Amino acid sequence: SIVGIELISGTDASGYDFCELVPVELSGFVYADDNNNGNRDPGEAGIGGVELTLLAELGRSTGIKTRTDSSGYYFFDGLEPRKTYGIAEKQPEGFYDGLDSAGSAGGTAHNPGDKITGVLLPPGVNGTDYNFGELRPASISGRVYAERNGDGIRQPDEPLLAGVTIHLLDVAGNTVATTVTDPNGEYRFTNIEPGTYGLREIQPAGYFDGDDYVGSH
Repeated sequence: SIVGIELISGTDASGYDFCELVPVELSGFVYADDNNNGNRDPGEAGIGGVELTLLAELGRSTGIKTRTDSSGYYFFDGLEPRKTYGIAEKQPEGFYDGLDSAGSAGGTAHNPGDKITGVLLPPGVNGTDYNFGELRPASISGRVYAERNGDGIRQPDEPLLAGVTIHLLDVAGNTVATTVTDPNGEYRFTNIEPGTYGLREIQPAGYFDGDDYVGSH
């Protein structure tokens, strides 16, 4: 409202304008950040069906939710300018938490935390690239066999050893998982959070320790 306008005889009062603000948007992607650098690089696939919640100032939930499309893209539209917003992500199943990043209008990405807060959207400014990076599980595998000639290459007549215990170690050398080789002498650890690991074999009875080999990844 505009009040207190005194009109005297013959006055043509003009310029009493009412300015309205166009709604703004907040958007981004949820994607598999395979190199875990916090940037959505070319070729890194989006993750569809991930739930996100719009946050108000101080990180309070607004109760407004959306989901990513098949390309991993999401958006919240119809937002009032001059207010502070944020986004909370529900961690998608089958992935580990990666690095999240604030986008074009600033803000703070909480790593870890699956949350970006403090996004102030001025009039006419749409916030883009509020991205949530996720990590795909990793695996590590190998086999145990009896080497006859010491060349480091398994020959057809060199037997595979079943039932050998293998420990998966974290970066500090602590055991985090254990398995045994199958009838083909093979072992595999799956659904591992990306990081630095090691392996320890329990020496099988009836054999002497041979040379171990680093694989490829």
